Amino acid sequence: MVKRLINRLKQERLDGNRLLLATARGAVRAKKTGLQLLGPGD
Repeated sequence: MVKRLINRLKQERLDGNRLLLATARGAVRAKKTGLQLLGPGD
């Protein structure tokens, strides 16, 4: 039973990290597209 709890915590942490990575990537992508929208003038 304890093992199952630990495994679940590990899985939740993995999912959390994946979420953080996804949001970070999304922010980077948004920044890149934002720069492209501004164009070479900026």
